[in-house]
Amino acid sequence: MNKAHIALLTSVVIWASTFAATKLGLVEIAPITLAFLRFLIASFILVIAVWLTKQSKQLKNAFKQDTPFFLLLGLTGIALMFILENFAIKFTSTSEAAIIMNSDPILIAILAYFFIGEKFNKYKVLGILLGFVGVLIVIFNKTDFASLIKTQSFLGNMLALASSFAWAIYTIMIKKRVDKYGPTIVTTIASIFGAIFLLIAMFLFEGLPNFGSYTMNSWLLVLYLGVIVSGLSFFLWNYALKHFEASKVGMYWFLVPVIAVIIGISLFKEELTAQMIIGTLLIFTGIYLTEKKATGANSI
Repeated sequence: MNKAHIALLTSVVIWASTFAATKLGLVEIAPITLAFLRFLIASFILVIAVWLTKQSKQLKNAFKQDTPFFLLLGLTGIALMFILENFAIKFTSTSEAAIIMNSDPILIAILAYFFIGEKFNKYKVLGILLGFVGVLIVIFNKTDFASLIKTQSFLGNMLALASSFAWAIYTIMIKKRVDKYGPTIVTTIASIFGAIFLLIAMFLFEGLPNFGSYTMNSWLLVLYLGVIVSGLSFFLWNYALKHFEASKVGMYWFLVPVIAVIIGISLFKEELTAQMIIGTLLIFTGIYLTEKKATGANSI
């Protein structure tokens, strides 16, 4: 297994833990404030990484050359996505949020086809379809759609889907800029602008937080989300994206709900049903088919 695969899988495992950590953090911290704190810390860590790797000059040049692009990147891939995600986790369960947000590989593949010219082959199409069916089976493992829309978690589910779309846009947008600037530069600038947008949103909608009221556990969760999740995993994700097609990287995101369910069972005693097992098997099959070399296969 090469470095890019290890980076991608590590990023997925870290992201799978995010849902539980965020749910616990939201007990004391408001959703937008929690997102701001994690990216304030992440930006600080990433700037240090840029300095240590002697990329400060490249960072300044990227700021000057592509400021509008990075502003949009910070708005969609950081601020908007994580505001939607945190509110989704607040209103629905961590398992539902993780699974619904996993619709983004479908969105990534479609956007990649239309905007950056990535091609479909029969294996990729079949893999995406099987993976999506697996996600649906897990989503509806206890209820049908008519019942689902009547539950209190429906709003959270819709916000999770919207967050997934924001992430798909982010993934497509950074593809060529990662090739140009490198993953560390792109991640750092996106995080800085995202933190700025989150700060503005926090003051507008939640006001000045009472930091003194947070317990040590809440601060530890903020540090985990900021340093490990928002810092390390974003770098690993962008590093993998530099070496793989956007749609192929997106398919690995199907692993997030699987790992998130395992975490949920361990921490929250959630139930593992037969439908979840079947859905998981379909998800892994979809990933395998997407990774399969399509020698001689027709592209669409």
